[in-house]
Amino acid sequence: KQLNLGASLKLLEGQFEIERPEWQIKRRHIAVRLWKLYAEKGLTKALESLLSYNAQDAANLFILAEKFAKIAGKAAA
Repeated sequence: KQLNLGASLKLLEGQFEIERPEWQIKRRHIAVRLWKLYAEKGLTKALESLLSYNAQDAANLFILAEKFAKIAGKAAA
């Protein structure tokens, strides 16, 4: 909030041009759908896809943290 940036990861990824695999971009609420497929039907492929999606979230959050630190450092200088 202090940097006046968007609030969602998807929005921030767009603002900072952080890429994500195409299959993760096009579907809304994909994480919830993948979890339901695994939880209700036991589809291990859905769980593997969900883990991949979450790993991408974590990687992109790390990239954003680095970018925010640089912005905050410039603002403080």
